[in-house]
Parts: sequence; structure tokens; C-alpha cells
Amino acid sequence: MRKLLAPFCLLASFSAALAQDAPVETVTSNASALIGVWKIVWPQWGRVGAWGPMADRFCRIERDGDALAIHCFRSGGNTGSAEAGTVSLDGSSVHFAWGNMLLRLVLNGALQSSTEITGHVGVKISGIEQENPTPSNAAKLSLSEAMPDKAGKAALLRTALEQMAKGPLTLPHDAAAIGKTRGALPGDIAALGALQAIVYLGSSSRELPSTRGLPQMEPNFFHVYAAEFASGERVCGLHQREDGVLDAFACV
Repeated sequence: MRKLLAPFCLLASFSAALAQDAPVETVTSNASALIGVWKIVWPQWGRVGAWGPMADRFCRIERDGDALAIHCFRSGGNTGSAEAGTVSLDGSSVHFAWGNMLLRLVLNGALQSSTEITGHVGVKISGIEQENPTPSNAAKLSLSEAMPDKAGKAALLRTALEQMAKGPLTLPHDAAAIGKTRGALPGDIAALGALQAIVYLGSSSRELPSTRGLPQMEPNFFHVYAAEFASGERVCGLHQREDGVLDAFACV
């Protein structure tokens, strides 16, 4: 299985940015080396003058024509843009960005090696950047099917993906509940070809109703996996109720 790379929830629906202040050793790297699944540590939410606690986010980087794009798993609720972000590499400097000139999530970091980025998260509002003072790290994961499935949901995910490759999802699921977590049953699974491997990545939080204007998170709600197909990969998160019904599901 290909090597995988590993990652925020903003109060006003913006995401995050990495910035590097200190000089680092220049790392010779080809942009293609960034392709894969990453875990990025960044704040769960942010607003002007305030940042939430740090948490893991899982993203994948893929080639998009002559450029690179980044897709991050949205752990439900107001977790930032669902759209793909852009990726650029200039020497050892890496720049991820989502949004537009008025409201832009940026991730500016520096490669410490071909599989590690350090920096800070921030957001640009009308060109003015607010930076999280807490450092963020990103690591590209090298995974295999031999890694333990700590959540025990790999078989469930495999069944769901294989069903959707042939038609509608038929295993017990709550479509309304999935929609409330802003999940979406992927419609492009069949085009990716045969499902080859599923690897457990970790857990992700779900956003709950805000308290005093600040988001509240339910930790470890989503079980997040990398799914490797013959012609691509996806990062998928799911949750199963005690009665066996799938009530949260999304792939990016």
C-alpha cells in the first residue's frame, strides 16, 4: 500500500494555517513526495483572539492536474471548508490554503524532512492574518494493513464501500443522522476500482451545540480510516450506534 501522510474547526466556518518563524534546514523534496495521507495537529476551532484545543485531523494530498490538492476529513458540524485546498511547495516551504481572499484558511509550514512539517495555524480575514501561537505539526504516515484496527470498524467500512460501489447503501443506516453530521455518501467509489486495503488512522471529534458562543466537541466520535482503491484513495470516518445502525459516515 502506498505511504500515507497525516492532520480544525473554526467558529465562523474557517479552517487553519501553519506558519514557520525560525529558519530550518533546507530539505530537497519533490512535490510528488507530498502525495498521500497526513495527520495534522491543529486547533479544533478558532476566532479572532481565541483558539480551541489542539486535535488530530486526517487529510490526503493528491495530484490535481499539474498541481496538488488537499482533502481533509470533516469531523461533523462547523469543521471548516469541505472543499479541497491548494498545496504549494517552494524549497522547504509548504503552503496549504482554503477559501478566498475575504476569508482564507492558510497553512504555512516548513519541511523538516520529506514526511514532517512544522509551523503554526492561522486564518486570513480580508488580508489580515490571525495566527495560533501554539505550534502545529504534520506527519505523513507510512501504514500497512498489519497495523491494528483499534476501533474494529474496518469490516463495516469495507461492506459500506463495496455496497456503494454497486449501488445504494443497504446496510442499516440513518440517513438523517448522517446528514446532520454533514456527512455525504460518496458517489464516486465505483470509479476508483477495486477496494484493496483499509487501514485504521485514529479518531476524530464531533461538534456539539455551542455553549456561550464556543463550539463543544465530543471526542473520539468518528473512527477514521484510509481506504486504498486500485485507482486512488479516500479518508473515511464513520460511527455506529449501539444498535448497529450506521449514523455517521463521510469520505474525502
